[in-house]
Amino acid sequence: MRKSSINLFLLAVFLAASASLSAKAVRDGQVEAELVTEVTSIQPGRIFTVALRLKHDEGWHTYWKNPGDAGLPTTIEWMLPEGFEAGPIQWPYPEIIDVSGIINYGYSDEIFLLVDITPPENLPGGEVVTLTARVEWLMCEVICIPGSADLDLNLSVSLDPPSEESPWSTAFDETRERLPKRLHFWEVSAYREGNRMALYLEPTGEANPDISSLYFFSADAQVVPGAPQPFRRADAGYVIELARTDFAEEKAVSLPGILFSAGGWLADGSAKALGIDPSYADGPMPAAIGILADSGQAAGGNYSGVLGLAFLGGLILNLMPCVFPVLGIKIMGFVGQAGEQKGRIVMHGLVYALG
Repeated sequence: MRKSSINLFLLAVFLAASASLSAKAVRDGQVEAELVTEVTSIQPGRIFTVALRLKHDEGWHTYWKNPGDAGLPTTIEWMLPEGFEAGPIQWPYPEIIDVSGIINYGYSDEIFLLVDITPPENLPGGEVVTLTARVEWLMCEVICIPGSADLDLNLSVSLDPPSEESPWSTAFDETRERLPKRLHFWEVSAYREGNRMALYLEPTGEANPDISSLYFFSADAQVVPGAPQPFRRADAGYVIELARTDFAEEKAVSLPGILFSAGGWLADGSAKALGIDPSYADGPMPAAIGILADSGQAAGGNYSGVLGLAFLGGLILNLMPCVFPVLGIKIMGFVGQAGEQKGRIVMHGLVYALG
């Protein structure tokens, strides 16, 4: 009898610990989604981190908070127990994904989107709480398909800190390495003149003095994705030149985003993503920092290439299987017009062909 009680106790402990690791993964289309955590239990009032894990099939991707030329960012809608609060998504730096000249910012393979959760101070120990989230994403290869999942995660509550690591601890550590860092070793200034912009970066202290590659991911779509971003040394730092989008807000006071350097921003080569949000400087751009007349392609400066890509994209879309049923419906519409006036039928046909 005593041995049976011990076994039941051990089983209960095992189930409580297992409940805090992850819930069942949900697959929708070409993406598998689940909620995971790096802790084996949570404590009252102590912030912990949960991740939305997205596992993509080969060749497929989802999107960063600024998707680039096309796409939609992944969203999480939390349904939490009373007193719990969720922070914003912490976005790792994205990949540049080129789909037939359309430049997207997103993620492939496996990605973890971190969110900090704050439990209430009066959370009683010994309970199991359930976090629930509605997740939506857009998954793309050549075609794009919306995806969604209703996810939950069970967490055991303990008054003592967890004494062991979660199986996901390494993945969380690697993801944090990809999060943009705010470093006071780099001073960043932003300038704009018409449809051109520039960032001036000056290293100090422990900054990496030799930057050999650089790319700016604009967080609020002020910069043309895929446009050249030439950078060069200037005075004691570096200048990176950017092309401004036609739909950038005229009243924008700063230029938020991520500066990515493959060689890292610190002298030891670490911190590859630098999070910045510099306010635009007043007055004209200093001569030493001024952009070059022939650098990059100004936003909207060459519409012929854009129109050509749009026309090609339209042709491709009309050859996709999902369009065929629509063509049949349209043909039946033409058949239904057989008794109408000839001029009206011709006008419908011309408008359809033009489209």
